[in-house]
Amino acid sequence: MEIVRIFADCLYAVRYDSEEADEFERLFDQWQDIEYLENFFENNKQDLQHGFYGTFSIEEAVKATREEARRLQQDFRRMARKTATEQNRGLDTLFKPLDNNQYRLIELMKSKAKGNRNRSWLRIYAIKVDANLYVVTGGAIKLTATMKERTHTQKELQKIDRCREYMRMQGLIDERTFKELEIWETMKTESIKDKLNKLAVGAPSKWLEKAEWSEANEAWLNKSADIALKVLRALREKGMTQKDLAEKLDVSPQQVSKIVKGKENLTLETISRLEDVLGTKLIATL
Repeated sequence: MEIVRIFADCLYAVRYDSEEADEFERLFDQWQDIEYLENFFENNKQDLQHGFYGTFSIEEAVKATREEARRLQQDFRRMARKTATEQNRGLDTLFKPLDNNQYRLIELMKSKAKGNRNRSWLRIYAIKVDANLYVVTGGAIKLTATMKERTHTQKELQKIDRCREYMRMQGLIDERTFKELEIWETMKTESIKDKLNKLAVGAPSKWLEKAEWSEANEAWLNKSADIALKVLRALREKGMTQKDLAEKLDVSPQQVSKIVKGKENLTLETISRLEDVLGTKLIATL
């Protein structure tokens, strides 16, 4: 694994071996990917409809997740525009201890950030190295009361532990474990930041570039996402695969894959052909 700088010498993320994107970038990609979200909520339908957060339809859950991720990304983008000094520990307002009963600062503390919706199910998991200094290890859509109840959230716990061990091996902790924090905090902070920056030598994160693009193209992306969700639900209802749809449209499976992710700038011709093949309305007309 390697450490990647996200912004302002305050937020970093892990990029795991064989992965192209760092975890921070990957999460926001997934949470805007309609195909991924529809499939996730379909596979976790029981938790979604009778679980910890009440009752949601799959369509409602996909739209709520995408909107919540957009708002959370905006929060991070506002911080990314500021220097570390200007932030005034702004990340500490977003990240809280992973254990809700943890009130004491401990070494490499497991932390989480949530979306801003009431009882949010979005989670970004990170390790708090110091005040306003975090390394993102992963994240999840958490539909249950505890992380141990489902395999995909258990994996996130394991990733946090792996990253904490990696950071210890890289010397990103003082052996005195913060006992003299008030005396040498400034010296320790600079030392840790220097070590993080030396580790963050790989390809930079593309998160900010993607976030700015998404915001600039928000209007048509919203429409594309709505169409993608309707297409996916129609396919599931009719028992059709994406390959079936590609054959009927006389396009490649790769083109259909782009459509159902909700990030394709569709032409009216393509929308009309989709409506004809699926027998359903995808956009409202006067």
